[in-house]
Amino acid sequence: MPSLQRHSEHKIVPRIIKALARDGAQRRLGEQVQRRQIEQIVDRAGGLRQAFPLLIPPRPYCADHLPGRLLIRPRKSALKRTFIFS
Repeated sequence: MPSLQRHSEHKIVPRIIKALARDGAQRRLGEQVQRRQIEQIVDRAGGLRQAFPLLIPPRPYCADHLPGRLLIRPRKSALKRTFIFS
């Protein structure tokens, strides 16, 4: 039995390493694409201040005072709050 276990581990480990490397490469590529999309949104809006409402989620967490209760509100009402978290 021990020789069979070593043999199967020998084949499985490289597959796991390749899968992890592929996932890491895809994640980095996804981050690069997302960064480019954000840069394009900021450029089209004329700056980060104008693009901010477009970059936050549709229903972000927000609060008026910290520490305090975080609320989930629609983007329009969250923009009226002091603190916004995504």
